[in-house]
Amino acid sequence: MSLKQVMVDQTTHMSGYPQGIFWRLLGIFVCFCCVASCNDPALTASREAVHPSPEPQVASAPMPVLMAPPAELAALADVVAEDVEAEADDVEAEEDAESLPDAATLAQPERQADKRNTHLRRARKAKVASAPALIPATTEVARYPSIEAPEQVQPKQRIAVQVALTEALLTPDVRIQSLNPGGVKKTQDGQLVLSLPAEQKTWTLDVVLSAPGFDFPKGNVATLQLFQVGDSTPALFELTAKAIQQPHKNTKIYATFWHKGQYLAKVVRDIRITKTLESAETHTVASSQGTATQTALAGFNLMQKVPDLTLYILDNADPERPNETQIIVNSPYLQPIAQTYYAHPGLNQWLAGYYEKFTQSRVRGLQKQAKVQTKLHQKDIMLPLMSGFGNTLYQKFAPPAFKQVFWRLSDKLGPQFDSIQIYTNNPSLPWELMKPSRLDGSDQRRFLGVEFNIARWHISENFQQLDKPPQSIRVNNIHVIAPDYKQTNALLWQAKELKSLQTLPGFRRIPSHYANLQAFFKQRPEGIIHFAGHGAVKQSASGAYTYSILLDDIELDLSIWQGLVSQASDTHPLFFFNACQVGQAHKNANVIEGWAPAVLASGASGYIGALWPLTDRGAAKFGIDFYQNLRQRTQTGGRNVAEQLRKTRQLFFQTGDPSYLAYVFYGDPNLVLLY
Repeated sequence: MSLKQVMVDQTTHMSGYPQGIFWRLLGIFVCFCCVASCNDPALTASREAVHPSPEPQVASAPMPVLMAPPAELAALADVVAEDVEAEADDVEAEEDAESLPDAATLAQPERQADKRNTHLRRARKAKVASAPALIPATTEVARYPSIEAPEQVQPKQRIAVQVALTEALLTPDVRIQSLNPGGVKKTQDGQLVLSLPAEQKTWTLDVVLSAPGFDFPKGNVATLQLFQVGDSTPALFELTAKAIQQPHKNTKIYATFWHKGQYLAKVVRDIRITKTLESAETHTVASSQGTATQTALAGFNLMQKVPDLTLYILDNADPERPNETQIIVNSPYLQPIAQTYYAHPGLNQWLAGYYEKFTQSRVRGLQKQAKVQTKLHQKDIMLPLMSGFGNTLYQKFAPPAFKQVFWRLSDKLGPQFDSIQIYTNNPSLPWELMKPSRLDGSDQRRFLGVEFNIARWHISENFQQLDKPPQSIRVNNIHVIAPDYKQTNALLWQAKELKSLQTLPGFRRIPSHYANLQAFFKQRPEGIIHFAGHGAVKQSASGAYTYSILLDDIELDLSIWQGLVSQASDTHPLFFFNACQVGQAHKNANVIEGWAPAVLASGASGYIGALWPLTDRGAAKFGIDFYQNLRQRTQTGGRNVAEQLRKTRQLFFQTGDPSYLAYVFYGDPNLVLLY
């Protein structure tokens, strides 16, 4: 009988111990032995005595040997240990589920699907962890981005637009304007510097064009080839100007660049549709002030993880068509898709009605506390209510292009499809709460925020906002603002949340009076800034919204806070406002307002907030579980913020408290906190 057969026979008698993990542990043991024997001088000398080395010969080019260092093997051992511990947790969770009320049967398919997907994700991560980290060689290519198009066109006129990356400056008014220093590399004369794989001589970029007021008779997606030397091939488009009612209409042409599904940069150029063509002397598109500008993101980053699905959504790009929305859907596994769709005008009112239904006890808001329902009643009501809301949200409000690509990726990748990034200037749509299903209603999925690592990023031209959310930040400190409320404003569970936060490394409590926070917010130290208290969103009779959080002495309005953080900061902290409604944002006078856009505009690396009023217990438990999960996972390295939020949201199925589903995350779905 062979050694392998003996081991297989033995493993069949190991009760409760997965055979796959046994073989992985055996592999780690063998690798450790091989590394130890290779580094042992005594063993090396004995081998050479028995088998003397031949005379050295000249080799033309020795082949490099890649060996995983002991640290990598130790990392794999940690992954295996996590798998063993996680499987034990699964067994414990199943035992706990037996004691849940009858309403838990509604959540059982969700739990089983999550268990299957979790095992597949662990296998995927273990495979990545077992390989040594190799940094690919790169080369830098510098080119000028250009958009060539007429300065003005007439209605119904068909024009050609050409997008390219050139060695000569063809469109001098197109400028690279990185919103954060170091976010994009450029030469002194304004060329964009791209870091590309060194082993290639040609690179393919996808170019997606959008232009409010124009039709695309031959489509709005094209590719260009970039070479090591010389100009790129052009990406060619045909546009037809739509009819206009007024004599003139000023609009824009947007060109976005993508590489293997990664969103890279956006170029914007003005163009005029006019019934009477003007001379070049009386009207020019681009002036010395730069009416055609480029907002460039952080170039090619080979070490950056690309989300499985990226959405770029530009709402109300055409003032004459207020409900028209441009969407670009891209993935490293599929060709990009660009479409125009019409957003439902009654979305905000529809959402407000449901958010009111989700409210059980508004004790983390500034409104009067409502009566708390019993646990069983709340669970029996909330599970089907939230499920029905998620179904309708997807069916009625999800863009058609998103539905199409979502199911193509699901069929292509299966459970390995697990990350979604959304760039948008419309924060109203709660993507996290959608429950996708196929056209015939079959294959219904769970909430996107429960099944996927999902994150948003606000599209803004604010010079302080990061062009692109970072994928890792170092967290040496957590700064906690927890007002000491009295009487009717007191929060019973806030004390438990604070006690748990005090166990985190780098904990620091900030006095919650306005005078203390003036200096604190001006500095905005690095790490995490956590607020635990009351928050509110109020709408005036005129329809305008105001946003605030309650301190010990005043109600801090968002406009006041923006005045405190008016200066740029290079610390880029992560904000977590654990209060009611602080995740909401609205469009006021064509400007997106809310805590999330304001915090990101101050240079933050991310923001976490809730969409509706929270229960005090639910908010505290969410914060406690979220941070404790992050702390446990960071003992062996950084852990993904979106992943921990996804896991914490799953507590909704055990408690029936909709507070667990209220949180949205602005950042990168692959953001990792490093302690």
